[in-house]
Amino acid sequence: MTGQGQKPCLQEALPPLISALCVAPTNVAVVELQRQCCLALGALANVYAAEIVSARGREALQQVAANDAVVAKRARAAMDGLATAITAY
Repeated sequence: MTGQGQKPCLQEALPPLISALCVAPTNVAVVELQRQCCLALGALANVYAAEIVSARGREALQQVAANDAVVAKRARAAMDGLATAITAY
């Protein structure tokens, strides 16, 4: 738990991003949320790939890429970022 004025740690920030990807896209707002989560995970992938993978982010990205054509491009880009970061280690 973080106190007032403190930044949340990565362990607290990743689960909501990843769980949002696992929600069925029922309306435009959910699809947009998933698109933004993919963008966020893609941006974090270069530095935090191991943490994203251990939080099952890769599986969530694969699921959303397979189930929703609108978000698939962003999900694939995030997965590519994870793959690149993991192979760099």
